[in-house]
Amino acid sequence: MTDTVSATDLQSGETQSAPAIRSFARITRGATVRQPRPGKWELLALAAIVLVGAALRIYLLGDKSLWLDELNLLRSSYASGKWLAPFGLSILDHPPGYMIILRIMMHVDQSEWWLRLPAMITSVIALPVMWGLARTLFGPLAGIFAAFILALSPMHLRYAQEAHSYGLYGLLSIVVIWLLYRAARAEAVPEPAGRTVRGWLGIWLPFILTSIVLMYVHYYSLFLIALCVLLFPLFLLDSGGGRLSSLWRDRSRRVAIGRMVAAMAAIGVLYLPQLLIGVGNSLDYAKNLDESLPQHSLLDSALWAARPITENWDLGYRFGVIAVIAVTLAGLAWLLWRRAPLGVSMIMVLVLPVPPSIFMAFRTGIAYNVRRIIFTLPVLILVMAVGMVVIVELLSWLASGTSNDDDPVRGVGHRRVAMITSAAMLLLFTFAAVAPIQGYYARPKQDWKTVGEILNTLVDTNDVAVARPKAAKNLSWYYPAIQPVDGELESALELACGLKGQTYLVVMPNEPLTASEQRWIDSHFVEIPVKDLVVYYRTCEEDSPWYGAGAEPAFDIAWNPHTPFPPTRRAYEAYAQVGSQGDGAVQVLQPTPTPAPTVVIPTDQGPWVEAAALLRAGRNDEALAKYQELVDTHPNHRGSMMGLAQALGAVGRTDEAVALFDQVSEQWPDFVWSYVRRAELLESVGKEQEALKDFRAAAALANEDADVSFVLGHAFMRLGENREAIEQFEAVLAIDPDREGVSAVLEKLRQ
Repeated sequence: MTDTVSATDLQSGETQSAPAIRSFARITRGATVRQPRPGKWELLALAAIVLVGAALRIYLLGDKSLWLDELNLLRSSYASGKWLAPFGLSILDHPPGYMIILRIMMHVDQSEWWLRLPAMITSVIALPVMWGLARTLFGPLAGIFAAFILALSPMHLRYAQEAHSYGLYGLLSIVVIWLLYRAARAEAVPEPAGRTVRGWLGIWLPFILTSIVLMYVHYYSLFLIALCVLLFPLFLLDSGGGRLSSLWRDRSRRVAIGRMVAAMAAIGVLYLPQLLIGVGNSLDYAKNLDESLPQHSLLDSALWAARPITENWDLGYRFGVIAVIAVTLAGLAWLLWRRAPLGVSMIMVLVLPVPPSIFMAFRTGIAYNVRRIIFTLPVLILVMAVGMVVIVELLSWLASGTSNDDDPVRGVGHRRVAMITSAAMLLLFTFAAVAPIQGYYARPKQDWKTVGEILNTLVDTNDVAVARPKAAKNLSWYYPAIQPVDGELESALELACGLKGQTYLVVMPNEPLTASEQRWIDSHFVEIPVKDLVVYYRTCEEDSPWYGAGAEPAFDIAWNPHTPFPPTRRAYEAYAQVGSQGDGAVQVLQPTPTPAPTVVIPTDQGPWVEAAALLRAGRNDEALAKYQELVDTHPNHRGSMMGLAQALGAVGRTDEAVALFDQVSEQWPDFVWSYVRRAELLESVGKEQEALKDFRAAAALANEDADVSFVLGHAFMRLGENREAIEQFEAVLAIDPDREGVSAVLEKLRQ
């Protein structure tokens, strides 16, 4: 690999005439090897990728409800509806750039698909831009791989279908990195045009303007712009070669770095108004939030840093994640070996923004989410694309005996193997993305839209629809007539019932009812759950047989076939069963719950008994801490690991709980309860298909265990798999013929 082209030759468009450019050189010395113009097949491949990516992002664009983040930003953007009115509360944690775009959009139309259109368009544009950046850095094959991975990224797809700034934020991040590298290549030339003011503007003005727009779109882009100070010298080394010491010993490079500092100073001056007013107000507001994360959740937040991988690819049993990590490590290893400056720059972008962003979230109470540093996703994809090219070229070399696809003797074999390997890599990532993409489309967002449809369709003259203040504020987007209730809820609902119509109450999770309110509502209302919300229904008509009469239309509207929410179906099945039994069964549907008995936590029977008692008592945080201590001191104790997994699930840390259940299953493959408990957890969060797989795995292991079969029978019945439920209940009776209630359930299932 001795064939090189100087930076001077690169700028002048001249190359050495004799030697052919080897394929490995395109990723080893991409900056000093002139890339060929895109050929017909490369452009056709790019066009196909863009079409597929666009189709995925357009599909069901307006189907899902606007959720809390979208509603907050939209309300603040529209404000009073006047063109020059001040923005609302979201201006405290968002710069005005994207809010201006949303205000313009909302003056034209306010439908979901229209408000999400800018995010969709910018996300589609990001695909060819990603190709261009990867091609510039690493060659044509890397460009195709990078665009392909981004097109199938479920994370990128998700934010392409949100009325939020993340689509534009991601696009501009790619452009900023590309323009910075372009500037480094221009400054690496011995006599760059940047030595004059006009030449400096020609090199740096696109970067300055794009950076300013990006910083006015999202505050967390400040991390990327600040990183550019460190990235530019590394890009300079990658473009022109030389040792690290040349950055301060070589006068031309000192001048180039000075030009970069001047560009950064210009950015700072142009951003100063927002920095003084907007960022200062945002930090003051964040400090006053009452929702600060508890101290122990700093580690919890840090675990989210892996989500660009875990949220995007999954082949089951973690194979997809392992494959992606392997490809990423291959890319990083190659870059650090052959193009160390660029490899270090990639690591810096991936790693350095994470700790300060997590710490900021921890200190201010703004929930950390990887979308805030979405500029790391294209960099991760660049590294993965390099890893894929390395694997393709390595396998081609092993199969053909040459690393040169222009070799007259072995070049045909090299190209054939490279083509097959490239297709295999694309198929791997396609297969890895199918399940997450299907899961995204099938998973509803916080469903204000469905609640609004229920109320708009069913609420009549004598009917009343109420909600707590926070829920009412969000629901007013879809149902402006909602009445907020701030005070005694029971008396307000009884007063509404006096109108002899139907009463609807909407409750959201972060505005929960008190225990006494919940008990009273359970005794007088039918529960209709939708995603992250609950609608309570009651009829007060004098001739109604019971308070739930007439709820069927609300259930019909609540069930969305595109994004089915299993709790809705289960609630309707319970409602239909009780309704068919007549007035005497009313109290069966929503019995008044009795207060939970005081649980005495034994402290003298060992830590395992104490931890289990804490979990049964609902003291989940204490149980989690106790089980964590047990796992730390007894790392291979199965009971401790199972208890910790259940405690993690109880506090909402589902991914960690599932991973721990997986670990138990790997260490003890025949332990049936690890599959059962994992399935129950997955079912509780709406992942019914995954839960069903685990229940079936448990059924295969349930060797004449009546307790396991009894649990599995009810699980299959809940999931609508009646044939398998019958098999499990029959297995129970074969072992324990006197098991109470099983015969009656079997008789009902066989009808």
